[in-house]
Amino acid sequence: MEIRLAEKSNLELFFQYLDIHLHDNGSNETPVFQPLSRKDSIVSDEVKNKFLTGVNKTVGEDGWRTLMLAFIDQTIIGHIDIRSHPNKSSSHRALLGMGVDAMHRGKGVGEQLLKFLLEWMRVNTVFEYLDLQVMSGNVAAISLYKKMGFTTCGEIRDLYRIDGKSVSETLMLLRLR
Repeated sequence: MEIRLAEKSNLELFFQYLDIHLHDNGSNETPVFQPLSRKDSIVSDEVKNKFLTGVNKTVGEDGWRTLMLAFIDQTIIGHIDIRSHPNKSSSHRALLGMGVDAMHRGKGVGEQLLKFLLEWMRVNTVFEYLDLQVMSGNVAAISLYKKMGFTTCGEIRDLYRIDGKSVSETLMLLRLR
């Protein structure tokens, strides 16, 4: 497995991977990992645009986003990204997003992505905190985040109603400095 910073030339392949990844959201035995209904679990033009414009910006610039991809050969098997908080007063913090292809979960890909990102952030950024929101039913993800040093700040119960079910969200953070 190789992990590297995404380049604009990787984005079409990333969108194909992400579309497959999102189709797994809340299906069969997979917990809901995005606050989206099954019918809305697609890569929208809005999401594409956020990545297309964000990866071309430097950290700190409005709308910036840093994306890293895990590959086996030329196939994307996982991703991790950081982006700005919507409030400028939170510029000392970054927001985390990540996912791993269903066929590669439980094999250490998520842990390797997090290690790669955290090392990159410590060298290339001055962020003090890394924040994330995770669906509370995604026990495997919460376990990974705790293993990597994230602490739980709270839970917003019944935040979403997705496909007729109540879904809560857990807020977590990692102090970087």
